[in-house]
This record gives sequence, C-alpha cells and structure tokens, in this order.
Amino acid sequence: MRNAKSRRGNQILAAAVGAVGVMGLATMAYGGVAKTWTGLGGDNNWKTAANWKDGASFNADDGVLTFTGTPPRTASYDNAGYAGVNGIDFSADATEFTISGDKFIIRNTNIRSNSTRNQTINNDILVDTASPVSMTGTTGTLTFNGALTSSGSMSWDFQGPATTGAGGETPTVVLGSSSNDWATTAYISQNITVQMGPTGKVPRYRPLTFKMTGKEVLDLGGTTQTLDYDAARPLTFSGTVQ
Repeated sequence: MRNAKSRRGNQILAAAVGAVGVMGLATMAYGGVAKTWTGLGGDNNWKTAANWKDGASFNADDGVLTFTGTPPRTASYDNAGYAGVNGIDFSADATEFTISGDKFIIRNTNIRSNSTRNQTINNDILVDTASPVSMTGTTGTLTFNGALTSSGSMSWDFQGPATTGAGGETPTVVLGSSSNDWATTAYISQNITVQMGPTGKVPRYRPLTFKMTGKEVLDLGGTTQTLDYDAARPLTFSGTVQ
C-alpha cells in the first residue's frame, strides 16, 4: 500500500512539474526575447532584420522593444492590422525617436520612457494590459498622436515617477488624437502631467480617475474640452484635491 501511495504521489508530482514546464514555455513564447533597435538596415521598418541588434525581424512573439542611443531616429511598424507588441522601452540615453506606421496592440507589459528627451508614437494603439504607460524620468515628453483605445476590462493608466524633480518638474504625456476612446476607467497616477495636444480629446462619457498619489495634472492645452461624466462613468478624485 505504501508503494502504491508513493507511486501515486510521484505521478502527481510529475504531472505538476510538467504543467509548470508548459506554463513556463507559454510565458516565454508570449514574452519572447527582448530586442534592441539599431536602425542599420537601410530603411526604418521593424520587419527589416538588420534594424535589430539580434539580426532577426520583428514578430509578435518578441519581448520588449528597446530604443536606445542615437541610431536612426525613425522606426516604422509595417505590418497591416493589429499585432501584439509586448512592450516599448525608451532608455535613459535615447535620443528623440518617432515611431510610426500601422496600429498595434500593447500587451504583457507597458510603454515606458526613461528618457529626458521627447519621444513620439504616431500609431493607433489598443491596450490589452494593465498600467500601459510609465514615465520614470522627472522630465521628458511622450506624445501619442494616434488613437488610444482599450479592450475588455483593460484601460489606460498614465503613471509618473515616484518623485518630482528638484524644482517640482514632472514628465508629460501628450494625447494628440481626437479619437481616444477607453472602455473602462483611465487613471492618472503619481507625478505626471497629461496634456491635450492641439486636436487631442478626452473621450466623452468615459471614466477618468486621478489617484492623487503625487503631483497629477490634466492640462487641456488651451483647447476647448467637454468633460461629461455621470454616475455610471464618473470623474473621480480619490485623494486630496487642492
């Protein structure tokens, strides 16, 4: 009886280890291998293998895409229709980049700028992950000129660094599209300014919450905005408002 129990226990353990192994492989496939942009392929396309440090063309299973240093500053996502991008990272030493091209889904991690330079993304973006925008530097601007939308229960979270600059500076996210439309609550948190571009719009009748965990600013950028909220889709301040 003891041997039967032992064999049964070993079978359960083997099954559990096997399941973890499969889950690990799935996570690796989903997160993929991180890639770094070099722009040395003779064009600006993500699909050109020579534009990436690992010498392999971009595909939807790749990990976080890092834009760093001073290679060619324009990068074009050239794949028709939505495809998954597992994160975009502008490093601390990144020059001013412009990403353009087709629309894509941000999944698995976020769009992060560690740079004090101004970064621009012109693509339409659908968010399918939590906390999709993170600004870690105390200065710098990240401009979204494409439409920001969301699916299911996911939404946009514009998060600044834990502290302001010595003079109270905060990084800025600029929303340049008039077609932004998030399905659930969008959040502004920590130390950050969210600014409307000349044609940028806050979606009407869409939830917006200031977490009030730092110096949070919604700057309408001199434009005329209609902020319409009701009981079902509130404008929420969850901390002290001054």
